[in-house]
Amino acid sequence: MPFSFQTVPISEIDRNDTTFQISTDPNISGLAASIASVGLLTPLILRRSRPRYTIVSGFRRIAACLSLNQSAMPARVLSDDRSDLECAGMAVSENALQRPLNLIERSRALLLLSPRFRNSVELSAASATFGMPETPAMIDKLLPLCGLSDPIQAGIIDGTISLSMAQELGRFGPEARSPLADLLLSMKMSLSKQREVLTMIQEISLKEGTSIQDLLAETGIAAIITDQDSERNVKIGRLRDLLKKRRYPAIHAAEGKTAALIRSLKLREQMKLVPPENLEGTEFSLTLRFHDIPALRCLHQFIGELLDRPELERLISKDF
Repeated sequence: MPFSFQTVPISEIDRNDTTFQISTDPNISGLAASIASVGLLTPLILRRSRPRYTIVSGFRRIAACLSLNQSAMPARVLSDDRSDLECAGMAVSENALQRPLNLIERSRALLLLSPRFRNSVELSAASATFGMPETPAMIDKLLPLCGLSDPIQAGIIDGTISLSMAQELGRFGPEARSPLADLLLSMKMSLSKQREVLTMIQEISLKEGTSIQDLLAETGIAAIITDQDSERNVKIGRLRDLLKKRRYPAIHAAEGKTAALIRSLKLREQMKLVPPENLEGTEFSLTLRFHDIPALRCLHQFIGELLDRPELERLISKDF
């Protein structure tokens, strides 16, 4: 038998040794309630060590039992000659087979297993045997995640930072990565806006020869990021507008003139005129909303009058 069943005093367990910890959820209230109701259904996995036992699997169970003032727990105890790699395989298997793992937990699990294999192809082939099948490409994306800072990992866990954005952040040096992560975590933008903002920040930094951390610390940008009074979407709009003005001054100025010309047309409420994106194309879009034929006739008449307006000619010909 690879282990023996024992009841182990919690005081003899080294809770500071987190070598094999995979779980990231600190909330033990539900688990504690379950243990209080039906008892501990799954014993810990411990490795006999000196002077205290090493936790292989069961960090949250121990915390839950401590919250219930329990002093000892049932455990499957491995002998002290079991290697770290063997224990890692057991830790990964027990976690992966109990529940779906989040991105950081998958990263931790792969990192525990990785010393056993020479490359991601071998690790991919083996990960399925531990209940966690991963492709080599996904392994290459996941492995670096648990080496990122705690705030970035927390953002990945709660969904604020996606896997692709975590990869983007990982390409920056630690001096730039931290303020960029703070920006993403505080603004909580959509993925497309995150990409847009990071791209503009990086391009402005290269264009002006300014470090990213100094750029984000500038008064105008920092004031938007730290603004606690404005709504999130308002802050995001202000930030994007400021960065676009700085990165693309000519386009930003042209967009301002375009918006002014559209306002001067005094379109009906049921009409919307959209210029080409970044004013790079030639195709404009005019959208109409109406509920009956008379309303459509009214809009049709207004469009006829609109065609003679010099402002419209200047807008379409981009004469500004």
